[in-house]
Order: sequence, then C-alpha cells, then structure tokens
Amino acid sequence: MATLSRRTTRLLEAYHALTPATAVQAAPVFRNRSGASYSKDTLGDDFRDVRTMVFGPGETRQLADFRRSGTVEALAGDVSPSGLSSKMANSISVSNRLHKTYGPVQLATVRKADEARKAGRTLLREQSPDKS
Repeated sequence: MATLSRRTTRLLEAYHALTPATAVQAAPVFRNRSGASYSKDTLGDDFRDVRTMVFGPGETRQLADFRRSGTVEALAGDVSPSGLSSKMANSISVSNRLHKTYGPVQLATVRKADEARKAGRTLLREQSPDKS
C-alpha cells in the first residue's frame, strides 16, 4: 500500500478530477497526452520534456523509481524482509529476483557479512578436531 503525503494526496486528487472516466482499481493512474497508459519508456520522455519547459535546459532532475529508493531507504533503516514485503504488497521477503531489483547491494551489509564470515571461519578452525 502506498504512503502518500498530504500534498501528494491533494495533487493526485486534483489530477483525478481532470480525468473524464472513473478509475477502476486495476487501471493505470497516469496517462499520456493521447490517453493511453504510460509505458516504462514514454513516462521518462514526457518528464524530460516537461522538466525542460518548466525549469529550462540546464535542469537535471530525474524521475526516479520510488520503489527502489524507498526500498533502499527502508533497508538502511533496518526494515525486516517481511516488513518490506508488506509495504510493497508483494513477496519480496521470499523472492530473490524482487530483492535484487528493488534492494540493491548495501555496502554496509556486505561488509558486515564479510566480518561475520571471518569470525565464523575462525570459530570453525578453533572447533576443528584436526587443527593445523
């Protein structure tokens, strides 16, 4: 389920007031100028056009995938996999493909895993009956 700020809610409600049809739950929220739903390519193209018209050619803002940035922020804040799954309304807690897509490698986590591996290696060597 999406979490929207009050401002975003107002903007979305104003946008919906402009749309002629009643939205159904599975319908795309945003549509392009022709009325068709945006594809992954056309949304970015339109965003760049509007960005240039509003802010000029030197503007560099980007339309970011908020699923990814939100996931990165939640992981940095130590969310559990099941908590992240609930937030994203999918099975990310059990899906490696989804986790790789939305939860890129976290350097701090990699370093923590390396340290744990070193500690585990030392512990296993100490416990081994045939210490060399």
